[in-house]
Amino acid sequence: MGELYHGYCSCRKRKRNTQQEQEFSFHITTALPKLRNELVTESYTPLPARTFLITKPVLREIFAPEFRDRVDQHFISEKLEPLFEKEFIYDCYSCRKGKGTLFGIKRLQRFIAQCSANYTKDCYVLLCDIKGYFMSIVRRNLWEKLKKFVEENYQGIDKEKLLWQLQVFLFNSPLNKVVIRGNRKLWKELPDNKSVFSCCGAPKPCDYEGEYTQEMDINKKGLTIGALPSQMLGNFYLSPFDHFCKSMLRFYGRYVDDFFIVHESKEFLLNIVGTLREFLKSMGLVLHPDKVRILHYKQGIPFLGAIIKGKALLPGKRIRGGFRRVLRDVDELPEYLKHTEKIESYVSRINSYLGMLKHYNARKYIRNMIERHPKLKFFFHMEEDLSKVTSIRKIMEKQHQYAWRITMKRYHEQFRLRNMYKPFYRKNRLYEFVYFELYGIMPSVEHEKLRAEVPFLITSPTYFVRRNKKRKSNGTSILFQTGIDGFYGAAPPG
Repeated sequence: MGELYHGYCSCRKRKRNTQQEQEFSFHITTALPKLRNELVTESYTPLPARTFLITKPVLREIFAPEFRDRVDQHFISEKLEPLFEKEFIYDCYSCRKGKGTLFGIKRLQRFIAQCSANYTKDCYVLLCDIKGYFMSIVRRNLWEKLKKFVEENYQGIDKEKLLWQLQVFLFNSPLNKVVIRGNRKLWKELPDNKSVFSCCGAPKPCDYEGEYTQEMDINKKGLTIGALPSQMLGNFYLSPFDHFCKSMLRFYGRYVDDFFIVHESKEFLLNIVGTLREFLKSMGLVLHPDKVRILHYKQGIPFLGAIIKGKALLPGKRIRGGFRRVLRDVDELPEYLKHTEKIESYVSRINSYLGMLKHYNARKYIRNMIERHPKLKFFFHMEEDLSKVTSIRKIMEKQHQYAWRITMKRYHEQFRLRNMYKPFYRKNRLYEFVYFELYGIMPSVEHEKLRAEVPFLITSPTYFVRRNKKRKSNGTSILFQTGIDGFYGAAPPG
């Protein structure tokens, strides 16, 4: 039960706001024991999945299992992960802790430096792709290899139960009563080797309006994209190919179905393509004929969204295109949104790309994009290291909060020094002095500027003072303390 609960905790990460997670968590005292009993009695059956198409970055078919089934999948993955880590080569980068796309990119950059003797000799890179990898996997062949591997390497007392769970995952057809979401016509644009429906021998949703059943899975081929074990089993299926390449090649690496080989001889790479094609053919896989390229390292090597050009690591077309689209959206924003909450959604979008670009040699590129899109400076403040932006609205909010804290301190000091020969200032007047002292501008002048920019939001720049002396102000809310009508909302009645 403890391991199943740990799988539940892993499954709900970054999913706490979804409806399925909240429903499962609300009934967790009954849902989790029920799932455990089904697994113990071997009466567990996965619920129908939901399938849909995503269009960015490319058109892909996704099968999303129910939250209950994902808990079981995380439970299985945590059992298999330590076994797979011992089996996989070091240069397998996908779906592994401590690795990923950036690790694979830097690994290829290091291989190029080593093979070219620190960029003093010629060096070539072979880039290859496996055609329709996940949809080409024969589940029966995968099960035979996986069963043998688990029987030899897994030492737990629940070995038979784990094998049964893996068998249920592999042989329960993803087409069984699948729920179609989205526009069915989009499936016409999806190639047959990218669709589970076509690989199973069933018509695609654009050509079939009825309910899918288990019997429609004729070919028993394909792993769905969207299930965590599918990614791990995809790595496991290609593990013999990885060991075969590493046995005769030093500079080899793979991310899912994309792999590279670095060598000083171009003729060697040309000759080895046939050997690789024959080995993959014996596994039931096909090397994509249009995605086999041999490039000199000085030409720039595109890999996993980056371009490796000598010592420089440059962002790829997809990253640059996405960053440009965000900045164009900012250029189309009206100026009155500068002091509204809607601008904060663009902060997260821009910072996501800046966080990605900081790993590349892209400082000059970011500066050029800032110059081409002047509205970026109008709405946001950019850090000196070009790592993130902050909205002008958020900066002004912090300025007013800081000024108000100092105002309240000085306001209460006046009560201690009341017998001295000094004028007694009310909060609104004292706030103006403090704000001018800190920022060199009167808040009333600033509010007049805001009034010109956002005339329908700011109704009056006047100030108010609370008359309720029983309630002591703590100075934590600008909305009710500064009395700026409309900047953070409508001022409450005095």
